[in-house]
Amino acid sequence: MTAKYLIRFDDICPTMNWDIWNQLEAVLIENDIKPIIAVIPDNKDKSFFLNEPVSDFWARVKKWQDNGWTIGLHGHQHQYLTKKSGLLCLNKQSEFAGMDENIQYGKLLNALNIFKENNITPDVWIAPSHSFDLQTLNVLKKLGLNSISDGFSVRPFRHHDMLWVPQQIWKFRFFPLGVWTVCFHHNPWQQENLNQFIEDIKKYKSHITSFKKVKKTYVIQERKSIDMIFHYVYCGMMKVKKRLKASL
Repeated sequence: MTAKYLIRFDDICPTMNWDIWNQLEAVLIENDIKPIIAVIPDNKDKSFFLNEPVSDFWARVKKWQDNGWTIGLHGHQHQYLTKKSGLLCLNKQSEFAGMDENIQYGKLLNALNIFKENNITPDVWIAPSHSFDLQTLNVLKKLGLNSISDGFSVRPFRHHDMLWVPQQIWKFRFFPLGVWTVCFHHNPWQQENLNQFIEDIKKYKSHITSFKKVKKTYVIQERKSIDMIFHYVYCGMMKVKKRLKASL
């Protein structure tokens, strides 16, 4: 198997599920895994108000970045303001897609300023609900952020003058080749979810890579027709699966 896997954790904020996270962090460090960490700069999503906010949150984020972890800008406040699915056409809810470019600029500037105030430089853009549009990309480029953890393909590619490292799966699956980002949402996890994660790490450890290694080791080309075909087929399969699940 030549497939490589990146690990990404979404919805990182001061009031998240720290009981599970502290154990997760220990597992990541023990196995020398450098994940992508999607940090919400100014979380207003009440579903993540699970604990009292930790006072040293930004110091922890800085430590992760200093240790080689990839820090993602995960929106601004994680509040859905439109019902647009954006470029990926996946989820009909968005913090950005469909909004005026000037409004998006203000939100993203505020988000980046929060990072800057806490000595954090984000490595990659991660949109809440995978929803963003061309205006979002224009603003990100103006603000100096040129990488995305999103999209459906079997390889990283360049598109709209940005590097895309695709995010396609939400649990480990066997693939013979390609680069696959596994996205986890740990906030609702119980101990059995953590135990399963530990077992999967044991199984796939030799095939786990990092965002920084992908950027260094892969020859990244412009998006090709095969990438577009994979996107539409894969996205269509996901939509069918969601409809079937909702009908049960």
